[in-house]
Amino acid sequence: MKPKPQGPKYRNLYAWRGSIWYSRMLRGRRYRVNTDAPISRAGWEEAALFRDKYEEAKGIGQPGRYAGAMPTLTEFAKRYLDEDTGTLAPTTRQDRRNHLAGEGPLLPHLGRRRLDEITPPMLREWWGLVVEGRGRKTKTGREYLNTLAAVLNYARDLGLIEETPIPAFRGMLRRRTRTQRGRAEADAGRDLRPIEDTALLERLVKEADKEGPEALVYVLLGLDAGLRLGEALGLRWGSIAWGRDEDDTGPPPSDHREPAARRASGATQERARAIGRPLPPTARRASRTLPRPLAAFG
Repeated sequence: MKPKPQGPKYRNLYAWRGSIWYSRMLRGRRYRVNTDAPISRAGWEEAALFRDKYEEAKGIGQPGRYAGAMPTLTEFAKRYLDEDTGTLAPTTRQDRRNHLAGEGPLLPHLGRRRLDEITPPMLREWWGLVVEGRGRKTKTGREYLNTLAAVLNYARDLGLIEETPIPAFRGMLRRRTRTQRGRAEADAGRDLRPIEDTALLERLVKEADKEGPEALVYVLLGLDAGLRLGEALGLRWGSIAWGRDEDDTGPPPSDHREPAARRASGATQERARAIGRPLPPTARRASRTLPRPLAAFG
């Protein structure tokens, strides 16, 4: 038996039961056919020609042509949100839903397009309208683009499209950031504006207290404990270091305990516990006032 020659010329071909077969998975559909070519050097050449003619006739891998019903971005966005966001952090998952909402930054402009119709020039036009045209920061636009990339990557994983336009468009954006304005917008700390006025900080805490215990604890977790957004939202009762300093020597309230299995679940909870320090007294005292259960801190 003549072994299969090396190289892309003989892709999707394999020897089986005395002849050469063609097989390919595309857009969730399996194409498999016997080329009837013998397993020999001449047979592999014959099978390669058969494959090219077969793919051309079926529209397999041809730009602008597709087998089956190609969904639009609006149609596929719902499937992406239902099937491929379960492992994301809660805040990231909510961002994706906001970006893919009917009135969000993506679907009103690209939603009617089939997935295989979206091109880098089309994305450049969208960027000019939605990001630059509305005075949004480059960082904000990149967040929108990350969501679109996730949708298209999932479509590629399912075999609906063979490639996405995102890498090429990101190349366009990188060239634009070489300007003085682009470098300024790429500065990670450009939007950091610390609150230095203690009166403003006191007002923030008072307004949060008026809104309710949940809002107060959330604000104190950021100001007093230095937790980031994902850490604050991922915090659980079992993650709080109760009674580890002179201001709070008692054990945690009994209704604030939780099963070990629950404490151990979730990547976000692990991130919150990895902080490795007790809550400061102010935040800890405020936490004791929270009702149990509470969705955000449950």
